[in-house]
Amino acid sequence: MIFTGHALLEILRDQTMQKSFMTLAYLCDVMVGSEITPYQKQKLLKIAKQYIGEGEYAAAIVATTEDQFMVNEADLVANFKTKGKSADFQAVSDVTFKDFSAISYLLFKHGNQIQMRLSKAAQAFFYRSLVTFLILATYMIESGFSGAIPYTNFFFFVFMLFLAPG
Repeated sequence: MIFTGHALLEILRDQTMQKSFMTLAYLCDVMVGSEITPYQKQKLLKIAKQYIGEGEYAAAIVATTEDQFMVNEADLVANFKTKGKSADFQAVSDVTFKDFSAISYLLFKHGNQIQMRLSKAAQAFFYRSLVTFLILATYMIESGFSGAIPYTNFFFFVFMLFLAPG
């Protein structure tokens, strides 16, 4: 699921939208947010913790010092060790990854699967639209763009073929 910070702002305002969003998010493999403020991340994590089951944990991947609002809400905190990051910031994390190689395999593997699913869905929508267009174009050509009932000629043909005398 891909969403923006503006969309998340609207979702966080309404309780029923929050429930629908979290139900949909629970069915998704990955959630990607764009232009989300640290406060929205914290609020989203707090709401997610309300909907997770027993034995499930809410995790946060902390990339910058601005994301430390999520540290208080998350059950598991992970960060990526980069140059120039202070040691005290790493101290609040449960897990510190030395580099992205530990997680890049999962991201690329699952990202590829999601890409393949989306491309199949796009193909299905394209072919459905193509068939609908061909049916409508055939009807318009057959009726001479008059808006006549599409099956009139077919009924006359069947009547003349099977029911007409002699």
